[in-house]
Amino acid sequence: MLKKTVVVLALFFMILIVGNIMYSFLTEKTGFDYPIWLQIVMVISFSVLAIMKVQTKNYIVTLAASLAIILLITSLLNT
Repeated sequence: MLKKTVVVLALFFMILIVGNIMYSFLTEKTGFDYPIWLQIVMVISFSVLAIMKVQTKNYIVTLAASLAIILLITSLLNT
């Protein structure tokens, strides 16, 4: 029971933090300060990671990688 509560709280805070970063990106029209080519490489890497973790049924890592992909794509669209 405690493990499930900790996982739910961790997911909640992860989504809250990502939501805050996305809100900041969209309102201030900014993104990450990395070069565009590096952001594209990171999107590809996180996509491969997410696909691999779905196959092994590790959904928490899949969610984290998916949120990173969303943040990077938002950053790329704002630059």
